[in-house]
Order: sequence, then C-alpha cells, then structure tokens
Amino acid sequence: MIELGRSLLLSGQFRGHAELADAAQILHSSLHLPQPPIPLAAALLEYALTHAPADLPFSRKTAVEVALRWFPFCPPLVWLAARWNYEQGRIDEAAGLLQKVLEMGGKKNYDDSISFDQSIFGDETRLNYGVCCAKLGQVKKAINQFKLIEKGSRFYSFAQKNIEQLQDRY
Repeated sequence: MIELGRSLLLSGQFRGHAELADAAQILHSSLHLPQPPIPLAAALLEYALTHAPADLPFSRKTAVEVALRWFPFCPPLVWLAARWNYEQGRIDEAAGLLQKVLEMGGKKNYDDSISFDQSIFGDETRLNYGVCCAKLGQVKKAINQFKLIEKGSRFYSFAQKNIEQLQDRY
C-alpha cells in the first residue's frame, strides 16, 4: 500500500493520498511498538511529516515521536523531526537533531531505510544548526558553524550575514 501510494503520487495521481491514508490507518495500531512492523514504515512517516493531509490517522507530533523511536539514524526523518521541533519553538531539540544529522554524515553512520539526497549532510543543515545555536545564545558555536560554509555554497551569503549580525550584537 505504501509503495502504491507513493508511486501514484509520483505519477501525479491524487488518489495516492487515499492509499497512504489507508496504510497509515493500518500502521496506526502499531505505533506503540518499540520497533517498526516493516522497514517501509519509514517512507510512510516521511510522507506524514512532509505531504500528508491533516486528516491522517495520526498527528505530525506522533509521526515525529515514532520516527525518532523507530528510525533514530535515518537522516531525512531526523532532519524532518528537527524542522518540526523548530516550528514548535523547541529550538534546543531542533539543534540537537540537526547536530545528529551532521554527525551521521561525518561518520557515515546512518540508516538508509529510505533514499535521500546526501546534501542533507551539508551546508543547509549546517546553516540551520548555526541559527539554532545562535537562538540558544551559543554564539561561538553558531559562528563556527557558519564559518564552515564555503564561499561557493549557495548558503554562503546567509552564513556571512549571520556572522555579521552576531558579531554586531556580541
């Protein structure tokens, strides 16, 4: 069901949402388990955190909690959990998760249950981590993260602006 729903959505067919909602309904009864009932549950959780309609059988908050319990080393799920935490104002949790993504990439120690773009280990995540550090008052750590973003990166100018703002304030 999960593969069918994803395939339908990739081919532009809206009924993929209904297929994934049915799969989510089935998965709902397993959300309490310590381990995922199937590895493909990672793809369904990714959907729940990115494209799912509001009427999915479980909330984004639940999807975050389950994703981190079942797939704690799956970079896209950890990154999406960080984004959700940031949106909720939970900057400390977001920072910790972004740091974890960067560490997974640096150590090449992660779960590839679902495919993802390797750039998740790069400058965008580093910039977001730096912003979180700055918001937490960890100015030195934030500046260090921004300085790691190289000149050719599309995030370089953002990093430089953040460095300037932090140096002006502190």
